[in-house]
Amino acid sequence: MQMQSSSIVATTADRRCGPRVSINLPIKVLEPLLLDGKLIDLSLCGCGILMSEPLSPNSLLTVHLSLPSEDGFTQIALKCSVARCNKIRNQYLTGLSFDELKPHQSYEINAFFHYHRRFSA
Repeated sequence: MQMQSSSIVATTADRRCGPRVSINLPIKVLEPLLLDGKLIDLSLCGCGILMSEPLSPNSLLTVHLSLPSEDGFTQIALKCSVARCNKIRNQYLTGLSFDELKPHQSYEINAFFHYHRRFSA
């Protein structure tokens, strides 16, 4: 899987709970329906995705991420809610907020941040 870009971005005006990684990876929505999308950024409290179909704000979802790591790829299924969904050209830019992030999921996302930090130096 080829990554097109990665960077860690944080500003004081950022609405996220911490730094985020800009990335280009596939993402799957598993519940309540099966959809494919593109993960464009990730933080400890949520992510930005591009979808071909709109998702209703405040709806609850389960998404599946496959994050690159030192050992290959780490698979994570996360419960989340749709914070916003805006149409941009023929796609929908969707902000997801993670619900009930478990300690091991937080650990894996942080490991992903550290893995990518070496590319932005």
